[in-house]
Amino acid sequence: MTGIIPLAAIEVAPAPETVLRTQGIPEGHPVPKRVAGLVEEARDLYETLARPIGLLARISPSDFLDVYDGEGRNSERSPLPGIAARAGHMALFAATLGEPVSRKIKNLFAGNDAALGCM
Repeated sequence: MTGIIPLAAIEVAPAPETVLRTQGIPEGHPVPKRVAGLVEEARDLYETLARPIGLLARISPSDFLDVYDGEGRNSERSPLPGIAARAGHMALFAATLGEPVSRKIKNLFAGNDAALGCM
């Protein structure tokens, strides 16, 4: 069980309300014109640049624990290691929006446009 799952960019795009909420603007709250413009510009960039895919791969429980340990930033109180140790079969799923989106965000921050980069 290994595969690539094609994802439609528009189907995995967050709704504008979700973007605003992550920026601290609650639903129903007036949105400043500048912020609304940033959300629209970010959505346009996303629609142009996003190449989302999902990746699915079988993994052994012991290999999974190595992946889970990763850089050591997962919660120490997670039930996942105990569950993984007893699992007969496991799979990893990862998703990406693609290199063009990552590169654009990096360039926005490097160019001092953090507001758009955060959107």
